[in-house]
Amino acid sequence: MKFGIITPGYSRDDQDWAIPVLRHLVRRLTAQHEVTIFTLRHPNLRGRYVVDGVEVLALGGGVVGGIGRIPLYIRTLRAIHQAVPIDILHGFWADEAAFLAVLAGKRLNIPVVASVFGGELVNLPDIAYGGARSHVNRQLSRFALKHANVVTAGSDFVADIARTHVPSANIIRWSQGVEVPHASDPFAQARTSLQLLHVGALTPVKDQATLLRAFARISAEIPNTHLTIAGEGHLKNQLVQLTTELGLSEKVSFLGHVAHTEMGAIYAAAQLLLLTSRHESQAMVLLEAIAHGCPVIGTRVGLIPELAPPELTAAPQDAPALARAALHLLIRPSERHALLKTQTQLLNRKFTSQQATAQICEIYTRLASNG
Repeated sequence: MKFGIITPGYSRDDQDWAIPVLRHLVRRLTAQHEVTIFTLRHPNLRGRYVVDGVEVLALGGGVVGGIGRIPLYIRTLRAIHQAVPIDILHGFWADEAAFLAVLAGKRLNIPVVASVFGGELVNLPDIAYGGARSHVNRQLSRFALKHANVVTAGSDFVADIARTHVPSANIIRWSQGVEVPHASDPFAQARTSLQLLHVGALTPVKDQATLLRAFARISAEIPNTHLTIAGEGHLKNQLVQLTTELGLSEKVSFLGHVAHTEMGAIYAAAQLLLLTSRHESQAMVLLEAIAHGCPVIGTRVGLIPELAPPELTAAPQDAPALARAALHLLIRPSERHALLKTQTQLLNRKFTSQQATAQICEIYTRLASNG
């Protein structure tokens, strides 16, 4: 079969990991199928190129907004029309990408899958986050969810959000999977100190301020803990200042950007990953951490409610509750070990890359046969 994937961004070359999880998925799909990528905004150029043997059509949207989107949308629809025959169109992010997939699908009689892949359905006004802040994006998302043949959601959390927008949408739980390292034994990792880890862009929605306030409470109870933060973003200076104000400068390391290929060793060195996001559709870092032997807890967004029991989760922005959950595990190694064992079993049963690929291919096949 031939699949057309519409996405706001895709890798420009072998070294560009713009959306790692999507690139991994495409690599797996192309083992048995033909895939064409239509990338709307990144890289900001117009033309065709090839990555991993996959043809990518860049539409050159950049950061254009408002009515300036119209030429971009026209170019995209023309490009899809010129690329037919295509058996399935798949829009990643259920706003403009899925909207364009639905428009093209209706015109060309091609089945469409729309994936809720981020914050396109939420509005957090205090941090100016979420696609639903924009009236135009709200309408694009509503149209896409209503008219796509299938809507996928990476977690129960975000599936519930999608149902509040369009109750009639045909929503299927489909989580992106991770590669489990070969011959790995997550319980055999040697860790000599209490290392906590956070992975995420330094932006308001990831809420590292809550992370640092929680860690201050943890450090007061267990002085030999250390927190490593992997990621970069515009809040770096504010977070470093908060670290100083909390007296944590010697106990917190900011790694900045870490290459995707180097993250395995960082996960493997930690004893616990803390997620503090205000919103996640899934949070791939959770599965990546578990795959490398690091248990995860955090705020009740994305996959956290499915991976950790309620007493080991916290409401967004609740630093005391997060600290209590972390302390409970840090002073009880056997319970931390048991949590990791349970999460590893869940990962192997539900969240491997092989399972994710098999499920989406089954969805594609069923839609193509019905079409």
